[in-house]
Amino acid sequence: SSGGEGEEEEGEADDDRQGGILKNIDWGSLFVSLAIVIVAIGLGLCASFKISSHRFNRFANRMGSLSGVLLILLSALLTSLSGEGDAKLWAQPWSFYLGVSLPCLVGLVVSTGLAVAARLKKPEVVSVGVECCYQNVGICTSAVITIFR
Repeated sequence: SSGGEGEEEEGEADDDRQGGILKNIDWGSLFVSLAIVIVAIGLGLCASFKISSHRFNRFANRMGSLSGVLLILLSALLTSLSGEGDAKLWAQPWSFYLGVSLPCLVGLVVSTGLAVAARLKKPEVVSVGVECCYQNVGICTSAVITIFR
């Protein structure tokens, strides 16, 4: 025998490693999270189109900012309270923080640079930067929080 049994066990272990994460995803929760985000964006666009009020726009802006801050706090709280010692957010090496923050920072610089190059007005430049750097990350964060069983 050429070790067929050992190779078979190795193949099964590879399958478990490769497909294991997909088995642990709660697809229902993921799609519900995405549907909520899509509906919220749609309702926001409709409200912005239908309601032409400076007061409403200020209120919606404040609620959006509050929601963003609360999402950051919730994410920090959940990562601090969950996991073992080496899985905690604050127990990672510097390279982890660099790897996590670099795409966001590069996205902010590139998107803001492109918005300035397109000669957008200052508030529009800020909107493009925030959308590319933070809001999309927030959507992903909220999905990831609910994705695993």
